[in-house]
Amino acid sequence: MSVRTGVAKLRGAGRFRTLPHLSKLPGSPRTISSTSCAGGDAKSRTGATCAIRRYFASSAATRNQSLPPSVPIEEVSIDLQSPCIQASIAQALSPYHKSQTPIVLRSVLSKSDAYFCWKSLDYLHAAVGADTPVYVEIGGSYADAAVQKPEIAFGDFVEYLRHFEEKYGGGDKGGAEELQQPPPNEIVYLAQNDLPPALYNDFDMPRLCDDAEFAQQHQVGQGKLYSCMLWFGPRRAVSPLHYDPLDNLLMQVDGTKRVLLYPRTAGLSDVATEGAEGISVAEQAAWTYAGSDGMQKNTSPVNVEHPDLEKYPLFANSPPAIECTLNPGDVLFIPAKWWHHVRSLTRSVSVNAWWI
Repeated sequence: MSVRTGVAKLRGAGRFRTLPHLSKLPGSPRTISSTSCAGGDAKSRTGATCAIRRYFASSAATRNQSLPPSVPIEEVSIDLQSPCIQASIAQALSPYHKSQTPIVLRSVLSKSDAYFCWKSLDYLHAAVGADTPVYVEIGGSYADAAVQKPEIAFGDFVEYLRHFEEKYGGGDKGGAEELQQPPPNEIVYLAQNDLPPALYNDFDMPRLCDDAEFAQQHQVGQGKLYSCMLWFGPRRAVSPLHYDPLDNLLMQVDGTKRVLLYPRTAGLSDVATEGAEGISVAEQAAWTYAGSDGMQKNTSPVNVEHPDLEKYPLFANSPPAIECTLNPGDVLFIPAKWWHHVRSLTRSVSVNAWWI
């Protein structure tokens, strides 16, 4: 039985606990400095923020000629030899938490057990347990009407991944065997599941997320953890453009992801409207088309990787995306209500923490 047949059977069966058996397939300190920009000094604005400001100050006619290019995210390197690495993380994050702008902290998790152990499907299978129930998304982005979300056994999900990679590759080799792109209906994504208790011991949750005294001391929120989620899937797994109501640390344990971030729109924040010329407040909010086409109000129907500007012409008014490639060990701060789109470039295991 092929991956395609197995997934089709799961799709047709609706909600149940296990995937059908799939037989083996044949061989089938900061590194980016701030720059000055109009309307502010170099110390007070990041390069990404400057690009966004310049964009909104341009004429609408100029913007509509083509979509603006993405800009790189700012990044910080942490001294992993520091005896107080948790304090180093909080101190690095503090100014970005205050300004509510994204930042990536490189290699923060690279000394954790998770960084080494979660590369192994055998380890994860044994730690989580074959019979542990998990929810998955089948068919691509959860924004697609055809996507189903059954409950299956974790062991069957791991088996699916093995067969998927035999057919399509894991995305980490880049060879000819991986030129074939898997269709969306063969993508099964273990998305937004509570982190299994057995995996908590493999890495240290950043103290700023769950230690009130520590977080307030370093001015990174109230230190109240809302939830901690596991995201695990093959290459090409995707989360559509959306925002979350709380501050978020996206921790990349294994594999590589690309994240596109957009600033909070009018109505969610006043940041996007400041100094804007040639574009109305309504236009600044409308480019996401949030809530249309049956979407939730925090989700956009626009495919930002290949936008259909005939169907969604206001997306031409979108600001430049801030682009971030997450490698194993990296931690990305996504401020509350910042729009983000996430694509797995390889098999990927991530954990995220929402906190207040």
